[in-house]
Amino acid sequence: MDDEIMSEVVLRVYDLSRGMAAQLSLAILGKQIDGIWHTGVHVFGREYFFGGGIQTMKPTEVVQRYAMEPVRLITMGKTDITESRFHAFLHEVRARYTEQTYDLLTHNCNNFSDEIIKFLLHGNGIPRDILDLPHQVLSTPMGAMLRPMLEDVQRQMRLNGSQIPFTAAAGGGNTFSLEIRSYTYHKHWVESKS
Repeated sequence: MDDEIMSEVVLRVYDLSRGMAAQLSLAILGKQIDGIWHTGVHVFGREYFFGGGIQTMKPTEVVQRYAMEPVRLITMGKTDITESRFHAFLHEVRARYTEQTYDLLTHNCNNFSDEIIKFLLHGNGIPRDILDLPHQVLSTPMGAMLRPMLEDVQRQMRLNGSQIPFTAAAGGGNTFSLEIRSYTYHKHWVESKS
């Protein structure tokens, strides 16, 4: 496949606790947790992530808008999927990734990153320790006690219209839309005509 079409796929890992999980988890949970992970996928020059909808922006914009640097950059491989095919895939799955379907514990940014990386790399997903973090926390006695409270907080946020972290409304960002898709197709069309 032509190198111009192939793009490197990088998992960008952020710690939403900003180091607090690593410092306090052993005392609170009885288990060491190194971070509360948020992930985004950097491919085709943009970062894609789920937070109340599929979001996309340049990686530098993510850092600026959310005042958070990734703590890890994991090169997952190179994709042979074209950008236009990737955008078509995002449109196929977007109904499953909305503000209404977001769940902090069971359907979050890490599940989204896993699904799109599996698509881009034909089955290879994100590291299990990131994907299994909610299970690791909930498997502790304190985590099991916290689950109803976390679910209630999430329910209240939805009722009150509060924003889920890493959403367009919470910090800016483009919800993946037909306009972005049209721009991408148009960009490829213009480049192929030159």
